[in-house]
Amino acid sequence: MNTLQHVIIADDDADDRMLFRDIVKDLGLKLSLHTVNDGVELMEYLHSATQMPEALFLDINMPKKDGLTCLREIKADPALCALPVIIFSNSENMVLVEMMLNEGAAYFVRKQPGYNKMLKLLNRLFSLDKQLLVQQKGLHEFVIN
Repeated sequence: MNTLQHVIIADDDADDRMLFRDIVKDLGLKLSLHTVNDGVELMEYLHSATQMPEALFLDINMPKKDGLTCLREIKADPALCALPVIIFSNSENMVLVEMMLNEGAAYFVRKQPGYNKMLKLLNRLFSLDKQLLVQQKGLHEFVIN
């Protein structure tokens, strides 16, 4: 299995970022995890990174610059367009989900309530071969919850 080693999460909710970090640690994953608070900070990080992350977990609703805007900028930038973007959101809006698929996101992951559900979800996601992040998917494969 070809697993991720360098990941970034962009989420304005400090509790969600902390939960993500705790679960990565509790799963015993040996990966470098960088966190940012909003879309502006994310784009600044990506444009100055000495090592490009292998995947980005991106919240949709963030201040300063939202996730959709970031996704569009990433996919339009030749230096960033290969970065797999995993939408990490509470939204159940299927129009938004389809839009994210059409804009080039790798997956749409619905945040789960509670530590145990989130642990299972992230364990499942981090168990995927990273080659699956770059493959085209239909809508039924795109959403993970």
